[in-house]
Amino acid sequence: MLDVFGRVDGNLGAARRRAGMEWDLAATAGNGGADRLLSPDDAAQLLGLSAYTVRQLARERRIPAIRLGRYWRFRRSSLENWITAQERAPR
Repeated sequence: MLDVFGRVDGNLGAARRRAGMEWDLAATAGNGGADRLLSPDDAAQLLGLSAYTVRQLARERRIPAIRLGRYWRFRRSSLENWITAQERAPR
């Protein structure tokens, strides 16, 4: 958020850093949107689940997720890494 002078509100930046939600839009602009934040519907499509199930897994901290106020968002690269980590070796 910006203050009345157009500067970034220091408290909000600190809160984002504490929550691990530091965004660098310049860093993600050139990579084709690979780290674009996904909505629960987009994440559900990627995972092959319903949006309800994705939100439930996020609440239970079973999938990587970011909570922004009352909204859940998901980083595509984190979900793809999570999928890879879930694979089991063949018997």
